[in-house]
Parts: sequence; C-alpha cells; structure tokens
Amino acid sequence: MVATIIPYQFAYLVLCLVQLATSVRALRLAQETVSPGSITFHSSAHEKSDTFPQRSGNNYNFYNYVHSLLILMLWILPINLPVLVVWVHNLAVHWLTPFSSHHNILSIMPYILIVETMSTGHIIPRLQSPWRLVNNIMLFALGLYAAVYGVSYAYVLHHLVNGVCAWLVIVHFAPLLMKRGGFEGQQRGVGGNPPTPPGDGHVKKIP
Repeated sequence: MVATIIPYQFAYLVLCLVQLATSVRALRLAQETVSPGSITFHSSAHEKSDTFPQRSGNNYNFYNYVHSLLILMLWILPINLPVLVVWVHNLAVHWLTPFSSHHNILSIMPYILIVETMSTGHIIPRLQSPWRLVNNIMLFALGLYAAVYGVSYAYVLHHLVNGVCAWLVIVHFAPLLMKRGGFEGQQRGVGGNPPTPPGDGHVKKIP
C-alpha cells in the first residue's frame, strides 16, 4: 500500500502505535516477572531490613531497549505529521495525484523490520569491538546533526534514523545468518552473545 496508495508517513504513524503497544506490554512483563532470589537492604539507624523481589534483568533490558526506540520514533513523528495532514486534505478534495517521494518503500522498510522484530520479543545482541565503536559513532553523528542542522533540515532526520534502524536490523540478524552459513566462530565478533536470554534464545514471549 505504501508503494501505491498511502504515503510512508502514514505507515510510520502506525508503527509508532505498534511500538507503543510493545513498550507497554514489555513494561508489564518486566514488572510481573520476578526471579526466585531477593535483595535485602539493612538500615544501620533502625536495625531493620527490607526485602525486595529481584526483577528479571533480561525482561527489564528488553523493556529499556524497546522504550529507547519508542522515544526515538516519537522524536521523528512531528516531522511526518504535516505530510499526513496534507494527504488527508488531498483525499477530502479528491486530489489523488501521488508524490513519488512519499511512496519510497526504502524510506520505511527498516522501521517496519525493527518494529516487527521487537514485537516478537527479540533483543539486540551485545556488540563487541569494533562494531560497538561503529554503533557509538553512528549515534553520536545522529545527535550532532540534530543539534546543528535539526531545525533547518528536520526532514533529513527521518532518513538518518532510518539508517540507524537498518543498522539495528543488521545487528539483529547477522549472527543468525553467520550461524546458518557455518561461521559460528565469527558470531562473537559481530554480535556477541545476548545477555543470557532464557530458554529458546530470546526474551520471554510477550503475551
């Protein structure tokens, strides 16, 4: 539909809603999941101790990851909303002439892939050098551009974050592709091992 009828900005709005739902479910799962152990805090002043349940670190890591991507997507959303307003207005006046730039699938495909991956409960693998350095440089460059040119060329931010999402998709699937290709020994250098996910290799399935 993006390639023919609707602009990719509409698909981006839908993805933001899906990411919001994923973030809410991940938070609920992290709060409900309690490990068997507990943490005890002692107060020297009153000589009493309080015991608190120890939350599952994997589920909280997944929630932090999903929430961070949600904040990043909401940061870009105001840039795409004016296009949606114009598109709705054109539909109201039966002006159906499309703009080819608004139907570019590559402008939304990385967003779709990363949101779909997170909705299934998969967390990004732990990066090792030098890929961690590449990731840090990419995020620093995004923040630097937003600080210097974000006001004058705000529309470029969508495509820059799109590139970041494409990088995250590569990081997600590179270990799997290398494992299938018989390069298990190189997996640690590309993505490393995730922080001891339970069971089948990813975070507990979101209900």
